[in-house]
Amino acid sequence: MNIRQAVIHDSQKLVQLFTKLDNETNFMLFESGERKITVEMQVKQMQSFTDSTSQVMFVAENQYGEIVGFIVGIGGNFMRNKHSLYCVIGVLLSEQGQGIGKKLLGQLECWAQIHSFHRLELTVMEHNQSAINLYQSCGFYTEGVKRDSLKVAGEFVNELYMSKLLTA
Repeated sequence: MNIRQAVIHDSQKLVQLFTKLDNETNFMLFESGERKITVEMQVKQMQSFTDSTSQVMFVAENQYGEIVGFIVGIGGNFMRNKHSLYCVIGVLLSEQGQGIGKKLLGQLECWAQIHSFHRLELTVMEHNQSAINLYQSCGFYTEGVKRDSLKVAGEFVNELYMSKLLTA
């Protein structure tokens, strides 16, 4: 498994990955078919990541060159929150349980420290126990509950707000 920074050339594979993730799990933000992203739109998004010190994307690539997971970190835009990096992660169901999520989080944490971030933060649906276990194993703590923050399959779902403080 190769973990590397995403590049513009990955745009088509990323669109395919996002679509597959949206179709195979209810744990991503988008419903199946709701994400309306084209390769051209993804290229523009990837251009904003190029040489940025406030946002980054890493991908997990298998031995066949297929992208099977990703993690994005988006930093705050203001003086009061620019030390915080919001994280979004997704790994294909067929690839879960192999340490990919842990490797992606580790790579993002290294990047965050190099770029002087102090805090990683994310939200996770409170019934997504495997993701919560991953985050806890990587040093994240639950800070609170966002009650009824999402509506999945017609039911309201709480999200946990989790964070990890980085040391110098």
